[in-house]
Amino acid sequence: MARGRLAIAVAATLFHFNDAFFFVPLLDRSRSSHRYVQDANRCSDASGSDDADNGGLDAALGRLDLTPAQFAQVQSRLLSVTNSGNQHSKINAEGNLSWLNSRLGLLDDRTRLAAIVTGHPPILGYAIKTNLEPTVAFFQDALQGEDGADVTARLAAFICESPELLEYNVKKRLVPRLERIRAGTELCGPLDEKTLRIIATKTDSRFDEWLLDEVGETQVDTSTADSDNYDHLDQWN
Repeated sequence: MARGRLAIAVAATLFHFNDAFFFVPLLDRSRSSHRYVQDANRCSDASGSDDADNGGLDAALGRLDLTPAQFAQVQSRLLSVTNSGNQHSKINAEGNLSWLNSRLGLLDDRTRLAAIVTGHPPILGYAIKTNLEPTVAFFQDALQGEDGADVTARLAAFICESPELLEYNVKKRLVPRLERIRAGTELCGPLDEKTLRIIATKTDSRFDEWLLDEVGETQVDTSTADSDNYDHLDQWN
């Protein structure tokens, strides 16, 4: 009997929670089980709170079939941007992914959504009204020209391939450069994707050079030609 009681006293049961194992002595099972449930609830509450704090980032990324390396890269870069002190950067992963999916007609294509997110993680921290919508609309209008053709498929392909272009300032950079091209060429038709990338990415001095060589503009404003200002983190002003 003493040996039997000793066996019971030293026996333990194994609980599993979130890939962690806990040994709970059987003799204290009722008290320890209560403690276990409390700990589990605290872990669950903390996890939900963290995901709420980061705009549902973990849940949103979990639906994109990212590799562990991609998940970590996106999470690290996006959180570093939002923690940099930029008051305009607030993660809205669920909302932004839903908006991009609808606006670009991606039809819940995880591969294409993942391409956008991994290509430019900060996109999940952009404000839809003041950043995403104006920039996407600019590229759509430029691709369309005045004929009003449906360019949804081209626009989606363009953004999926170059999502980083959505960071540039529409009012300060994209529109003024497009107007200079239109004025220099009297071009009212659609622009191609290559020209749009040039408008967005070239520094001021290199854009002026390109405009002279390719478009033939003779009156180039060189006041900012050497500033190399990307005008991409001030989209909200």
